[in-house]
Amino acid sequence: YPAYPNEAIVTFRLRQHKIRVNVSASVHLIKNGPPLGNLINGQSLPKGRHILFTASSPSGIPDTFIVKWRVVNSGQEATKAGAMRGGFESSPKPKVRWEHTGYRGVHWIEAFVINSRNNECMGTSDRFFVVVE
Repeated sequence: YPAYPNEAIVTFRLRQHKIRVNVSASVHLIKNGPPLGNLINGQSLPKGRHILFTASSPSGIPDTFIVKWRVVNSGQEATKAGAMRGGFESSPKPKVRWEHTGYRGVHWIEAFVINSRNNECMGTSDRFFVVVE
């Protein structure tokens, strides 16, 4: 069942991962704006920035696969706002996800690559951490 109100129920079969999944990120002042630079795992950012996360694989991610994202927030601001999250989310564009640094704390995101033909998880990324000051 959903961990949070209004969260869609997502089910897929986990299997021994067949593909390696990487997450990269770039920082932007505005969503869809030009990048200010690349973001490294664990890097600190101020509030009010936009991050474009991209899932990739050394062998490529086939068009028949989709990416689900798990985003987890932490800290007092996110807790007070009821924005801890933790469910699986899709994105309007394949293989990418926009997020905003709206709450101070340590937050993370991970990508799950799902074969849409049989609903099997073919690979997951490591957690990508962002520290918002």
